[in-house]
This record gives sequence, C-alpha cells and structure tokens, in this order.
Amino acid sequence: MRQIQMLAQMLAKILFGKETTDYIIEDEQNLNGTDLLYKAISELLSKGDIGGAEDLLFEALENGGKENLEVAIDFYTKLNKMSDSELEAGNFSREEVEDGLRNAAELFGLENFLT
Repeated sequence: MRQIQMLAQMLAKILFGKETTDYIIEDEQNLNGTDLLYKAISELLSKGDIGGAEDLLFEALENGGKENLEVAIDFYTKLNKMSDSELEAGNFSREEVEDGLRNAAELFGLENFLT
C-alpha cells in the first residue's frame, strides 16, 4: 500500500506540482471534460464498479491529455485506500491497483519515473 501511495504522490508532485493526489473540481458551474470524467468514475466507484471505472479511465487516457492522468492518480489513490475485501468485492486486487497506476503513467512516457 505504501509503495502505491508513494508512486501516486511522486507523480502528482512531478506532473502537477501538487502535494496531494486528490483531483479537485475548480468550478462546479463550468465543468470541463476532465471534471466530467472524474464525476463519472466517482459514480461508478460509488456503485462498486471498479472495473467499469477503470475501463472508462483508460479510454479517456488513451484519447485525452495529461489532465486525465490527474484523475487516474486520484482514482488509484482511492482504490489503494480501500480494504482488500472491498477491492475483492469489486473483482480487483492490490496488485491491479499498482499495475493500473503504472500503466497510466507509461501511457504518457513516464516509465523512467516508475523504477
């Protein structure tokens, strides 16, 4: 768990200059595409659909810009905070959390930061 958290914090600091891994919607009245992605993923997570949320995330990562990586960091941080039983209920494992975060970073050529 600690390794995943450290990786997420490092990516947030390097890429976005942030001390936190949380995605924050700046203006609820004027949502952008990344905000909408965050809301859709949050909705799926609240329903326990971790796999669906991850699928939506990677579709956006493959088609979108770096700002979607901030949503990915938030997503995997939230998953990392879940208990093993919560992850298991969503057909997910701690290893998949780390793999997903690494895969998201690699899509943006950040594999050098992952060692």
